[in-house]
Amino acid sequence: MAIKLDEIPAVKTFIAGGRLRSGTGSILGDISLDFFSDFRADLVFLSCSSINANDVYMSSEEQSGVKRRMMENAERKILLCDHSKFNVKGYYRLCDVNDFDVIIMDQQPPEEIMAVWSHKNVEVLY
Repeated sequence: MAIKLDEIPAVKTFIAGGRLRSGTGSILGDISLDFFSDFRADLVFLSCSSINANDVYMSSEEQSGVKRRMMENAERKILLCDHSKFNVKGYYRLCDVNDFDVIIMDQQPPEEIMAVWSHKNVEVLY
């Protein structure tokens, strides 16, 4: 992805240092946390391992920590999530669903989730 972004002159591309988590493409560790502490972003796009009506989860504590740091320094936070993540048991809580400005999904969430999100004023695009 960074190589593709580098092809766009108007986009400044930075790459975080840290430990590459095998099989995920995630960059983790204290080096990553320090790196993201120094940046402010207009937008951050994040994924998750699971989501329910109230919470967003990650598969590891390290991933949650890095993503939380990114969220702290971003103007707008956008969650990208496909339908396979609905109501899957999560292990490491990332945040409340309403900590995101927008949730973009591949299909409409189940009605019971949409009812809660509507009450919480969560914007959902699908």
